[in-house]
Amino acid sequence: MTATMQQASIDILKANLFIVSVICYYSVAAEKTLQFDNVVLQNLKSSSDIRTTTSFLDTELYSEYQCAIECVKQYSCTSYFYISQTKVCSLFDNDNVQVNEKVKEWRAQLPRNTCDTKKCKPGAVCIENKNMNQAATCVCLNGRSTTEDCDKIVVGKFADWSEWKSCSVTCGEGYRSRKRQCLQDGVETLTHNCIGKDLEIQPCNITTCPMYGPWSSWTPCSTFCGIGSKQRNRSCVPPGSNCGNYTSEQRACGEANCQRVAGIKQTEPEKYPLKGYLSIREGDILCVGSIDAKMAKHMADLVCKSIGLPRGAQYAVLNQIKYNSTCYPGIICDGSENDFYECKYDRSQAGKNISELFAIVARCIVDGGYSEWTPWSPCTKSCGTGYQNRSRTCTDPPPSIPEISDDSSLAGYNCTGEYSQLKPCNTQSCKAKT
Repeated sequence: MTATMQQASIDILKANLFIVSVICYYSVAAEKTLQFDNVVLQNLKSSSDIRTTTSFLDTELYSEYQCAIECVKQYSCTSYFYISQTKVCSLFDNDNVQVNEKVKEWRAQLPRNTCDTKKCKPGAVCIENKNMNQAATCVCLNGRSTTEDCDKIVVGKFADWSEWKSCSVTCGEGYRSRKRQCLQDGVETLTHNCIGKDLEIQPCNITTCPMYGPWSSWTPCSTFCGIGSKQRNRSCVPPGSNCGNYTSEQRACGEANCQRVAGIKQTEPEKYPLKGYLSIREGDILCVGSIDAKMAKHMADLVCKSIGLPRGAQYAVLNQIKYNSTCYPGIICDGSENDFYECKYDRSQAGKNISELFAIVARCIVDGGYSEWTPWSPCTKSCGTGYQNRSRTCTDPPPSIPEISDDSSLAGYNCTGEYSQLKPCNTQSCKAKT
C-alpha cells in the first residue's frame, strides 16, 4: 500500500470519527446545553508558528466557530487552526501546550470517547466501540491483522512487460509505450505497492516521412505574345511515395499588350491559288536574322505543321528585306524543336537594322482533299429501277506539286476513296399499257 493510499484511508477514518463525535455531542446537547465562552474558544486558536507542525485531524467545516467547538470535543486537542479560504479545520495535540481550565470543565460535561485514551501505533487508527464498556480498537491501515505489523508495507512484484504498442506515427519521429502489472504475493491481485515504474515510453522512427523534392525549372511560356502560362514540377522523395498533391504549379506569363510574335498568312491568293503558299516575310509580322538554308527549311517545316500540314515545307527561300516592314524579329530556333512554339524569343533582336533581316518564303506540302459531293443526278427512269449518281473532286485542296524540284516525295498525296457513287431509284414496277 502506498503512502498516498494510507493517507487517504486515515482521512476517511478520521472523518467517520468526526461524524460520530458530532452525533454524540448533539445527543448530549439535547439533555444539557453548554455555554461556550468565545474568548476561551479564541484562545484555543494556534499561533502561526504552530502551523508548521503536523495536525492529528483535518476536516472541512463551515466556520471557525465550528472548528473551535470540534477542538473542545477532542480530548487530545490543544489548539486548532482554521483556513477560511479552503474551510479546512486542523486540530493539534501538542504536549507542551496547556489548555484553559474552562475547556477542561466543558470536556468533563461531555461523554468521553473511548478513543480519547487509546493510543495506536503509527500506521494504525483508533475505532470507537459503540458499547462504552468495551475498549476501542486499533486497526492497521495496511490491512495487517496485528497492530505490530501496522508499520510494515507489503511490496508487490511486477509481472513481465507487455509487448511494445505500435508507434504513434506512421513516419517520422513518434513514441511507443509498454506497461507491466504490479501483483501482490505473486498472484493475479492488482496492487500499487511495487517499487519502480509500470510504464515505459521510448521514441520510435519507422521511416522518413515523404517530402517534396526541389522544383524543376519553369517551362517556356505557352505563348510568345499575350498572356500564356508556364509550369514547373516536383516529385516526392523518396520516389513513389505520397507527399501530397502539390507537385506542380502554373503561373501566368507573357505580355498582355504586345504584337503577335508568330504570324502566318497565305501569300497572294490571287497569284497563287493553290493552298499552301505561305510567307514569313516583309509585310508580315515575323522576320529572322541571317541564318543558313537548313535552319530556314527547319523553321518553314515548323510553320507548315503549326497550321495543320504535317508533311512540312517543300522548300524555304530567304529573301532580304529592302523596304520598311512591320516585321517583328526575335524568333530563334536551334533545330531540335518539334513545334514552332518551342522556338525561343529574343527581344534584343527587335532593334536590328531592317536591312539585316530576312524573310522566309516557303511552300508547304499540301495533301489533296475532297470537295463536297455534288447533288444526286435525276433518276434515269421514272419506274422499273433507274439510277442516280453523284461525284466529288480532289480539289479542296488539290495536292501540291513540286515547284523547284523533281523530287516526287515533295508532292502532295492524291485523295483516296470514291470519286463517284451510284444508287438505284424508282424501283417500283411500271404500269402495263392498255
